[in-house]
Amino acid sequence: MTSSIMKHILISFFYLSTLLAVKAQNLDLDSVATYDVNLSDYLTTNGRVYYANSKVISKDKYDFYKESWKKLQECQPCRVYTYNADNQLKHISIQYYECLVDTFTEYFPSGKIKVEGSFKTVNNNDWSNLRLRGLCSIREGNWNYFNDLGALIYIETYENGKLVNTEYIKEEKPSTINKIKGVFKRNSEE
Repeated sequence: MTSSIMKHILISFFYLSTLLAVKAQNLDLDSVATYDVNLSDYLTTNGRVYYANSKVISKDKYDFYKESWKKLQECQPCRVYTYNADNQLKHISIQYYECLVDTFTEYFPSGKIKVEGSFKTVNNNDWSNLRLRGLCSIREGNWNYFNDLGALIYIETYENGKLVNTEYIKEEKPSTINKIKGVFKRNSEE
């Protein structure tokens, strides 16, 4: 790894770990689990049929999803753990109604981190008028993007919600073409 890449990784790690430690002290939030599913129900001649993401589900499962959404609305602000229909963690965020604030982490279905970053933070525990105060879902600082193997692939830097820089990280693995060339080279040297 080049020293520039290592420097960015260390700075990002230090920034996020410091931010998480400070926020953990300042934000004493309830946590809630919610589900990113598209719900619908239809009345048929045989009774009501319930769906999540166009798949038939039981009434109990339908009610479970609805209840998680209701808990989210009652818990403001909260640390939100969002899952998909297969119960895989999609992301963790801090949310006040529809506004994302503070740290955000998105995951691949494998559980590895896909994206890490921060939105603007709420100071002095004042949760009023976030949108009017320019604090609703405004990206701030470094956003790190990883591949499904966990390697950092690029970093976006935001200032007040505007993208100001994108740095692409070169992969350390040899490309497929270099592997193929290596195979032919070994064979021709034998």
